[in-house]
Formats: sequence, structure tokens, C-alpha cells
Amino acid sequence: MSESANIDELLQAPPSPEVAQQLVQWANQTRSGVARGDMMLGILSADDAEKIPAAYQRAVDCGSQEAVPLLAWWHVMPQFGEQNLDSAESVLQAAIEQGVRNVELELVKIRWFFKRESASEASRNESFQLVSKLVAEQPQHAEALYFLALLTTHGFGTPASPEAGFELQRQSAEQGYADAMFELFIHYASGLGVEEDQAKAYAICERAAEAGNDRAMYNLGVLNAMGQGTPKNTDKAVHWYERSAEQGNPSAMASLAVMYATGEGVETDRQYAEELLGQADYCGLDVSGIREDLGL
Repeated sequence: MSESANIDELLQAPPSPEVAQQLVQWANQTRSGVARGDMMLGILSADDAEKIPAAYQRAVDCGSQEAVPLLAWWHVMPQFGEQNLDSAESVLQAAIEQGVRNVELELVKIRWFFKRESASEASRNESFQLVSKLVAEQPQHAEALYFLALLTTHGFGTPASPEAGFELQRQSAEQGYADAMFELFIHYASGLGVEEDQAKAYAICERAAEAGNDRAMYNLGVLNAMGQGTPKNTDKAVHWYERSAEQGNPSAMASLAVMYATGEGVETDRQYAEELLGQADYCGLDVSGIREDLGL
């Protein structure tokens, strides 16, 4: 799939929109190949993988706005090499200064998900200002509302206000944003900025799950398994764990493994339970304690 000589020529080619497009295409295809395991098969080399961020960077230099978030997120979650959050921030900050549109939220996401504890006060304040400005300009931007709600609820760059955060999540959820629906579940289930109401928590969690949120699917499994906010129903628990696991949720894989290993609500299948634990482990969940408890 990879043509090293061709990418070397592209990296040295005079800047143009066509060159930028080819660089992004090559980097995306090579990135997919790395994720697919083509390096282990000898289809790709380490040299190919190392050129992915260089290709994205050259595309940025050629004026490609599409390549900006691709390069930033490569630095955050590279399929090859080490994570570099500072480089990711630098890419996005430079793009913002140059007037590149629709990258502000990417910077906020990286700081929220990956630097929540380590971000400086200035970075926190800037993040809140960026997403506030985005919402002011685009009140119907459901994803921006969702992140503004998270920052507001937990006091990231602004005094914490779970009440105001709840209202913002409600606005985002009304636009059909599944992640906001899931956050409303958390608000209702824990009494965060709103009166605790397990029935409402279950209902909004079900809406989020039906809208495709894998965390909601997993939590519906837990709620049905425990009979919290709804009568206990192991069949529904299995159903929602399975749907969440299909979307790659390792906690759902582990919970489903326990049910198959113990025969709770399903026919006992310890081999399948072991397979599920292997998948959860591959996804980054420490399942050693579960294996020990189940004797697997």
C-alpha cells in the first residue's frame, strides 16, 4: 500500500492544494494500515509510520485546514511513536492564531480529556473562553454546548456551577446530542446540580443508549442488573452489555464476561467469558482481578 519514494517526493514538492490533498490521503491510508497491523505483516515499515506526522505537517504548511486536527490528534493518540500533548496544543494554537476555523473545540477537547488535572490556569481560562465564544456565535452547536456544560459543571476555567452545567447539557440534549443525554443521566443519578431522581436518570440513560452512546448502554446494563431505577431484568442487562461491548466498551465486555462465566441470565460459557476478558484487556482495562475471582 505504501510507496515510500512517492511520499518522499510529495514531502519535497512545491506547495499546492493538490500536493496537500495527496499528503493527507497518504497519511490517512498509512495510518489506517498501521492500526490494521500492516507493520507486523511487513506491508508497512517503521519508516512509513514515522513519516505520517511529517506528511500531515507538510499538508498544513501547504495550506490544508483539514490536516490541522488530523496532525493534532496524531500527536495525542499516535498509532506509532510517543504521545506529545504539547505538540498537539502548539499545532492548534498556531492554527487559531492564523484564523483557521473550527479547530478551537479540538484544543478544548484535548485539554479536557488529557490535561484536566495538569492544565495551567491560563489554559483553563482560555479553553472556557474559546468554547463560550463558539456557543455565542453558534447557539445551536450541540457539541460546543456539551463541552461548555462540562467545563461549567466542573469549574474548568470558570467557577463551578453544576446547576448551570445541567441547563447547558439539557439544551445540547434537546438537539439530539447523545453525550449530553448521558451527562444528564449523571446529573440525575447523583443529584449533581439537580434533585436526584433515579427514574429520570434511567429514562434519560435509555434515550442516550438508543442514540448510540456506549457508556449509556453499559450503564443501562448495570441498572438492569442491579434493579436501580427499574425492576431487575437480567435479559435487558445482557442486551445492553452486548450492545455496548459491540461498540468497544471494555467495561461492558468485562461485565458480560462475568455473566457468562457464572451463568447469570445466560447459559454458562466460560470459554466465551475468557474471550471477552481478553478483548477488554486489549482495550486497556485491567481484568486481572476479575480473572482471579472467576478462576479464569
